[in-house]
Amino acid sequence: MKRKWWKIAVLLLLVAVLLSGGMRPVCADEPPPQVALRYVAQTYGVNQADLQVVGQGVTRYPLTGQTIWRGEIYDRRTHQPYAVCVDAQGRVVDLAQVQAQERAAHTARYGKLEPALHELLQTKADSDIMRVLVWLAPVDHAAIQAELTRQFPDAGFVQGHPT
Repeated sequence: MKRKWWKIAVLLLLVAVLLSGGMRPVCADEPPPQVALRYVAQTYGVNQADLQVVGQGVTRYPLTGQTIWRGEIYDRRTHQPYAVCVDAQGRVVDLAQVQAQERAAHTARYGKLEPALHELLQTKADSDIMRVLVWLAPVDHAAIQAELTRQFPDAGFVQGHPT
C-alpha cells in the first residue's frame, strides 16, 4: 500500500512540473544567447551544437520597464533562421506581445498626443494659450461614397458630392 501512494505522489509531482511551464526554458542566471540556443534546440528538436547566434541586440521599453534581448539564431545544418526574444528574467517572450504592451502603456499615458506636447501641457495652466500643429488623418472619399450609396441607394453623387 505504501508503494502505491509513493508512485502516485511521484506521478502527481511530475505532472505538476510539466504543467507549470516546464516547456519554456527559464534561467535568469544564464546569458540570453544561451537561453535562446537552448530554447530553439528544445522547441524545434534541433541539435544545439548546430545553432549559432548571428545577430543580437537589446531594446528597452521605457513605459513598461521591460528590457528585451533579441537574437537571430541560425541552424548551420538546415540553414533555418530563428528569432528569439528573452526578457531580463531569462524568459523567452513574444516580441509582438511586448510591443503591444508598450503601445497600450503609451496610449494610456499620452492618449493621441505626442509625448513632448503631453509633458509641456503638464506645466501649463488651463487658461494658457499655445500654438500647436494638428495632423489630420486623410479622408477616404471613395469609402465614404460607397457607404452612403449602400445606406441610401437612391442618392446620387456628382464629383463625390451628394446631390
